[in-house]
Amino acid sequence: MEKTVFKNQTFQVLVIVGLLGLLSWNGLVLLTTQSLIALVPLFAQTVLLVLILAKNRYAKLGLQVWAVLVIVGASF
Repeated sequence: MEKTVFKNQTFQVLVIVGLLGLLSWNGLVLLTTQSLIALVPLFAQTVLLVLILAKNRYAKLGLQVWAVLVIVGASF
């Protein structure tokens, strides 16, 4: 099985820390508002975090798709 190798370890650590921060923020939003729509970003960020930590070969693709969704989502 192919594994993803991040050439810059600082980038990998910052992505993991950023995802954990967003994951905790969205968890807090879910708990305070009790809106089920908050489960969508929680699910997406959890999947991406698992891909990165498992060094799955789809981690870089998932990161690129997530970045596009964040950029396009912010423009709406």
